[in-house]
Amino acid sequence: MVCSLISKSLNEVTFTTVLLCFVPLYERAIAVVVHGERYRGPFVRVVGIIGQQQCVRECRHRPKLCRGVNYQKQELLCDLVLAINETVSKSDYVRIELDQTNHIPDECLSCPTEDLCVTLSSKKVNCIRE
Repeated sequence: MVCSLISKSLNEVTFTTVLLCFVPLYERAIAVVVHGERYRGPFVRVVGIIGQQQCVRECRHRPKLCRGVNYQKQELLCDLVLAINETVSKSDYVRIELDQTNHIPDECLSCPTEDLCVTLSSKKVNCIRE
């Protein structure tokens, strides 16, 4: 994991502004993780009682709809987000922008928007109706 800490010192006190982490969360894809912010939406789906890695996987299974996630660790709450251009400060959240543009298998492009695109352990890709 590679992180950049942006901070500012003022009279011997350091204020941390943003912690950006570039985390390999799924195969070769890179995600941008920002603590203390969340996307405004619109949301594709809200999933409760889920871990952060599974939250990211849920987004990855919807490459046509999901561009990022908001995750709240205390409540195990996951927002799958369609639009990632507006954010708001929210200290108990982490927002994760996923770069899915270069990592969508050709088989997923043929899936209807409402279907999940799932890669099996055999590397076969299937479209699954929710």
